[in-house]
Amino acid sequence: MSQQKNHRISNWLYNRGFFTRFYERKAGRFSVDFFWSDLLARFLDRIPINGTLLEIGAGPGLMAARILEHRPDLQIIVTDYSPKMLALAKANIEKTAPDNKSSSGRLDQVVFTRANAMDLSEFENRTLDGIYSLGALKHFPDHLTGLLQAKLALADGGIMYFADSCTDGMLAGIKKIIKQIKLPLILNLFLGPIIYFALKRESPSISEIKSWTNAFDSCGTLDVQFFSDNSIFKLLYQKKGAARLTKI
Repeated sequence: MSQQKNHRISNWLYNRGFFTRFYERKAGRFSVDFFWSDLLARFLDRIPINGTLLEIGAGPGLMAARILEHRPDLQIIVTDYSPKMLALAKANIEKTAPDNKSSSGRLDQVVFTRANAMDLSEFENRTLDGIYSLGALKHFPDHLTGLLQAKLALADGGIMYFADSCTDGMLAGIKKIIKQIKLPLILNLFLGPIIYFALKRESPSISEIKSWTNAFDSCGTLDVQFFSDNSIFKLLYQKKGAARLTKI
């Protein structure tokens, strides 16, 4: 079991209105664009028709909105630990409804609920064909517990996709992110170091990530990939069992 970490900084930030707005406009949009191609090819295109997804740590809901645009057949359970982020996710998904479909129709496909990644037992009675989480794992009090909770909630044959930062390449990673999202100078000087300190403190190391394989042994197929600079890892897991009919 990985060591529990103090997450006071991130918990404080994610419940501040100024930060949720910044995250939506900058980091959140960058994250969706950055991971979309990989998520689509390795995860989303393997989800069955009319399947159900669970997003852990949805933030402003931008990835869920993108997924619904690409796969309007899916149902998504959108969760976050921050009430402010969850409210923002609902507003964003509602306003991205296509012109020929009412916002209420789009929202009928989505369940919004506050959830603690340390206990996902409330979802175990659902048929979850896929679980995904982008950038949220580092904020879990215990990384491995969160992954194992997701594994238990996943239906037989289901797939889960987690992507997040590594402490080993944190400096290189944060420099790339700040450059890509083009922070104003004042935010670069003050918010940049705060984000770096929080991410460095909370993100898992490569050695910790590699240790997770033992917990998934013989339970399914696990694939963990690292960026060349070790700034980001991507974890893909398919649970044993018969999968439902996939999208044609």
